[in-house]
Parts: sequence; structure tokens; C-alpha cells
Amino acid sequence: MTKYLLPAVREWAEWGPAFNDAALWPPVVRRIWAGDAALRAATGIAAPARITAGYPGTCAVLIVDESAVIKIFPPPLVNDFARERAIYRLPGLTLPFAPALLAEGILHDRAGWPYLVFSFLPGAAWRDVLPAVPPDERAAIMRELGHAIRVIHDTPLPAAGSWPSRAAWEVFPHHRLAHVPQELRPGTVLPDSVIGEIEALLAGTDWYTAPPRLLHADLTEDHLLVSRTAGRWWISGLIDWADAEVGDPYYEWIALWFGMCRRRAELWRAFLDGYDPTQPPDYLAIDRLTAFTFLHRFGTGIVNDVIAPDEQRALNSLRELQRALFTGLLT
Repeated sequence: MTKYLLPAVREWAEWGPAFNDAALWPPVVRRIWAGDAALRAATGIAAPARITAGYPGTCAVLIVDESAVIKIFPPPLVNDFARERAIYRLPGLTLPFAPALLAEGILHDRAGWPYLVFSFLPGAAWRDVLPAVPPDERAAIMRELGHAIRVIHDTPLPAAGSWPSRAAWEVFPHHRLAHVPQELRPGTVLPDSVIGEIEALLAGTDWYTAPPRLLHADLTEDHLLVSRTAGRWWISGLIDWADAEVGDPYYEWIALWFGMCRRRAELWRAFLDGYDPTQPPDYLAIDRLTAFTFLHRFGTGIVNDVIAPDEQRALNSLRELQRALFTGLLT
């Protein structure tokens, strides 16, 4: 009789208790290793000796012998598994600072639990070390990251076919815009007049002015790893491609501004200088950044994170909202 190690997880609400149970995962990792000869060959690890928790996210991430990282996707996130795997299978793609994909598979335990195994990258999350990084080194890191993201954005994509193809962007805005009204009104306490201005802005936005690009789409503080060597801080990793999208680069800028840059204009401008040094530092349009903030699937959450309820209620116009969201980019 099969001994199940994992609970039945059919919905997102059932995932939390399993995800946070540290004792649950080492036996799971050992079973995966024991049953996957290709994984053992690819990693050079015959049997895990030391299994530690990786950086918390939406999947179970375990570091094995400080040599490999296994990312186990719960059944409700099987599409995220397919998306991240598809990125690594894209012909001709260069992923600067990304770990190498070493192995993949599915553990059958009550349900199918897909997993990906990557090379281990050293370093600490940008979130944790940013205060310790001197300003000139912060700017250098952001410029380096900007150059790396430009390389990714310039990746040729097929016009049609399976994801990621340029055709994916044709349906994405329509799909997201259908959900925005029910997210804005119950999800925020913004005045109706301001919500009306947001809806008018969204209705008047041309979402297809730029060719669709491959986007990381989740440039947050958790996904940039940095290390200090020879007395300076450097990028050592750019991780987690499960939220990648195909779309307008403006969609990329939302997580960048609110996440990676912490709404610090000097980090933002350093990144953009690395991304495209031919452009002036404030060339991006605030109205378009605002529109893409609300198009973003985490847009409502971003507004609530940045603006307290009392401050939301006190806003009188879209322009006041923009000043709250993009402090440092607007005068």
C-alpha cells in the first residue's frame, strides 16, 4: 500500500497549512530523489543529506545540500509549473542571472505534484540587504538589472502557437479589464469619482502600441539575489519565472516600481538607465503607468499596500491618486 506524504490539496485555502508545515517537506524531497534517476544524475546528488527551506513564496522551495533547489508546485498551481518550464524551453532564450534548470518531473501522491529542480545560486534577497548596500552600489546593481531585463525583453517570440507567443497579449488586457470593476469597488475605498476617472483612463488606453515582449512580470525584492564579494555587492541571481507574461513592457514596470525599487526614484532611474541609456530618466508616461497598475493582476493589492484607507477616502482626483502612487516621479 502506498504511504501518502502529502495532503489532498484541491483549493488554494487548503495549501496554507501544508505550505507552512516545515516537517512535511524533507520526506517528500527524499522520495522525489529516490524515484528520479535523471534528477540524481543531473544534480550529482545520490541522496539528499541536508534539506533546508528556501525563500518563502507560493510554492514549496527547498535547498538540497546547498547545490540544488527543488520547487514543488501544489496541484492548484500546475499552470505556473507549465509556464516556468516553458520559459526554459524557449529556443534562443538567454536568462541573465537565472539558475539552470536541471530536472523536472511529477510526484504522484494523492494528486500530481509537479516539480522543477534548479542549480543553487548563493546570495541574499534584495529585500533583506538593501539597507546595507551603499547608494552607489545600489545604483550599479539596478543598472545591471536594467540591462539584463532588456536582454530578456529583446528575446524573439513566435507570432502564434503555444505560450509564450506574441499572440498571448492579444487576449490578456481584455481578460484583465473584465475583472477590474469588481476588484476596485469592493477591494478599495477609493471615492466613486476617482474610480470613474480610473475607468475612463483604462477605456482610453491603447494596450497595443508596443510589440509584445517576454516579461518576468514579478520583479519584486524577493526575486533578486545579491552577494558581496571583493568588497562590493553584485547580482548573483534573478529567480522565479512562474509569473512570467507576454506583453507591453509597461506591465513589467509595475512590480519594478512598487516592489524592486520600493518607490525610490533613484533606483528606478538607475534601472531605466541600464535598460535604455538613450532615453531621458523620466520618459515613461505617468498616465500609462497608472493604467497598467490597474491592469496588473495585483493592482488592487498594490493600491491598498501603498495608500491607507483614510488616505484613499480623502483623494479627490486621479491626479492626487497618481501623486500618492508615484511619489518622486511627479512634482
